[in-house]
Amino acid sequence: MATPIGDNVVVVDYDDDFFKAGYCIPERDPQVVLPTAVRRPGEGAEIFRPIASRQVQDWDQLESLYAHAFYRQLGWVEGDEGAVLVSEPLFTSRADRERLAQTLFESFNVSGLYVAEQPVLALYGLGKTSGVSVDVGYAVTDVAPVVDGAVVAAAARRTEVGSRDVAHALGGLLGDAGARLSEAQLDAARDAACLVDSRPRERLRRGTGDEKDENDEKDDTNDTKTKTERLDARLPDGAEISVPPRARRMCAEAVFFPARFAALAGCSALAGGPSVWTFDKKQETYGVSDALVAAMHACTPEQRLACLDAVAVHGGWAGGAGRAAGLDARVLGDLEDALPPSARPMGAGAPEHMPAGAERHAAWFGGALLGKVVFAQNHHVSRFEYHENGPGAVTKRF
Repeated sequence: MATPIGDNVVVVDYDDDFFKAGYCIPERDPQVVLPTAVRRPGEGAEIFRPIASRQVQDWDQLESLYAHAFYRQLGWVEGDEGAVLVSEPLFTSRADRERLAQTLFESFNVSGLYVAEQPVLALYGLGKTSGVSVDVGYAVTDVAPVVDGAVVAAAARRTEVGSRDVAHALGGLLGDAGARLSEAQLDAARDAACLVDSRPRERLRRGTGDEKDENDEKDDTNDTKTKTERLDARLPDGAEISVPPRARRMCAEAVFFPARFAALAGCSALAGGPSVWTFDKKQETYGVSDALVAAMHACTPEQRLACLDAVAVHGGWAGGAGRAAGLDARVLGDLEDALPPSARPMGAGAPEHMPAGAERHAAWFGGALLGKVVFAQNHHVSRFEYHENGPGAVTKRF
């Protein structure tokens, strides 16, 4: 007897940072959480990312991630595949959506498919239908106002900055030691440096000019304090790393001042070089807070009022190590400074009934909640409908 479709639904949420998949059980974390990266056969240890800036570059490699998640991790059996709800990144093209449907129906023979926008699902996962999603990925950050479950497309923004920039900034701040670290080691060092920071609100702040950090000067002159706050950590691959306190405080600034950090390659700041606290309004790439402010200004007053009640800063790094370092508080503070005194933005934290750390997988949790409804009410594209209409069925339906 065939398994009812509602009991065999897998929710998939992926971007350029992590690939997350799991059965439609919103009370627990996704069973599969993998970096969106693969090793190409015959090319040694080279890591390839099939998704760049949240756009699929290699469908064959992405298909291998799906196969690994479905058959090896979640236990699907060929010939008895279930349904899939996919969280679709912002600005996904019609052609990519149809290619996704073609891959899932023809390569994996799924019984049904539902596609929903990532910002909407992220707010669902945090118990909201209106708000603004600030989704910090690996190489890009998407900011999307959402009102009554629909993205305000005209106000949505994407900026080319993400957790990768924090890792690269940390590598630059470490000098020669950072230059010897691989991409994976830098990512691990970034997370360790952010998670142990004890002064997140002091470190993540917008400067007013060429100011000097008094705490940094103390760290350089007080050997006892430096020893206390210096991070000596062992990375998952066994490598050891030592991160000075100033590097720990400054690396996360890269998501707020990307152009300034890009200009400081080699990072002389540790040796008393130019300040990184200056805000350059002429920079070509928005920082996270600047993209959020631009998105809010592009909304109508009514839309802005609805969105300010729930500012959701989420993502693999932003909802984990970034949150521990005070990223969400910094973004809220910057937004509040840019708005009139009468406008008070509020953070969108996870409801009490959600698992701890739901901000890391907010879109996946939203998909798990929505999947309980859409498949039971037959709002999805069925296998029969796909074979009747082809890949265009997914465009007509959603």
